[in-house]
Amino acid sequence: MTASHSRHTRHTLHCLLFFGISVSISFYVLVLVSALYLGHVAIDPAISFWSNDFPRPMPASAYPVAFGNHYFGDFLIPFRLAQQPSPYIAPDFIMFGYLPLAAVLLGPLTILGYWCAFVVFLAVSLTLLAMSIGQSLPSDDRVSRALLVGVLLTSGPFVNAIDRGNLGLLMVSLICLGVVAGFSDRTSASGLLFGLAASMKFYPAVLGVFFLRKRQWKSLAIMVSSFVLSILVPAALYRHGAIENLTALKNQFLGSSNFKHADNIHAFNNSFYALFSSMSKSEVFPLHEAGTLLIEHYYPVVATVVLVAVLLGIHPRVSDVSHLSCICVAMVFVPNIVGSYVVLIMFAPLLLASSRFSRGKSRPTWTENMVLLLLLLMMVPKGLPFPNPLGVWSQTAATFSSVVNPILGLAILSVSFVEFGSRSGTERAR
Repeated sequence: MTASHSRHTRHTLHCLLFFGISVSISFYVLVLVSALYLGHVAIDPAISFWSNDFPRPMPASAYPVAFGNHYFGDFLIPFRLAQQPSPYIAPDFIMFGYLPLAAVLLGPLTILGYWCAFVVFLAVSLTLLAMSIGQSLPSDDRVSRALLVGVLLTSGPFVNAIDRGNLGLLMVSLICLGVVAGFSDRTSASGLLFGLAASMKFYPAVLGVFFLRKRQWKSLAIMVSSFVLSILVPAALYRHGAIENLTALKNQFLGSSNFKHADNIHAFNNSFYALFSSMSKSEVFPLHEAGTLLIEHYYPVVATVVLVAVLLGIHPRVSDVSHLSCICVAMVFVPNIVGSYVVLIMFAPLLLASSRFSRGKSRPTWTENMVLLLLLLMMVPKGLPFPNPLGVWSQTAATFSSVVNPILGLAILSVSFVEFGSRSGTERAR
């Protein structure tokens, strides 16, 4: 591609990234207007979650001195459980909610005080994220780097992950580094990083499709082996042994996600279930009927979505950006309950798309432009009521997060399907 085309591609990237930042900032302005002038919503749940959320149950001795009214509960809970002989069999504690590697990684921090450990966790996670951005973009494109950092810092999923102190921040950092390594021909390192990410939360295991597409069996084997060992070895070493710990882990995960709880926190939920539930409550009869039907057959429906996403992601006719985006959609939106911090996983394909645009080795197709735009819109915070953003907020009602984000996920699959069809048609014409 010529130098002028390369400059044009970078300019397109800069415009799209700036657009994403502008939309995010506009949302924060809307939140302030709705909260301070109209009194329709509190600032904290519209941006992230309740600031005075009290993580429980836990023994009274497990609570540190609060930061104002905040504990960063998604870090406090696993941190305290990592201090127990077994994070899965700990009387008087809320469930752990992670696979064993999460407790192993927190282990060295448990010798520190809670707040010191939290600062170290944030520093490590943010440093790894910064490394992934620095490695993915060329050194001469400082504008793209600055804008991409701006997109991250203003994004709803990132703010939610920081506010909750969620370990997903570290998991996403590992995924992003794995993506950078995978597309830099360091596929063994990519397999290890993906395996470690999946050993914190199960759903990154879908990233194995990344290696199936290019038949990189060694990297897939590294990912699977690191995943299995990171589960079995800690489970065996914790008190009570492997069988009891793994049984407790299974029971916790099976009991943690149900439709009733998903409805109770509808405003914070970004899953396909949240979209279908919003449709079922619509006063528009066709939407109501369709939503009700989709909820009644939820698991077959999402299984079909995952199958389509994986098949699109594995096919060589789909671009690398669409390939990774489809895999991430299959990871993010299928569980019954998807917090905003989980959507931060979609930053990985956004990082890859930005890298491809910035390096400008080939002119992006309209489908790649569209996928990049959809990913940027997914990063925008959307905690205001749907369809009226200045309306009255309710925890059990639909928000733009619970409606728009899963629609954006389906839109990415649709664009990728069109890309598959158009490339297939081009090949037949040839």
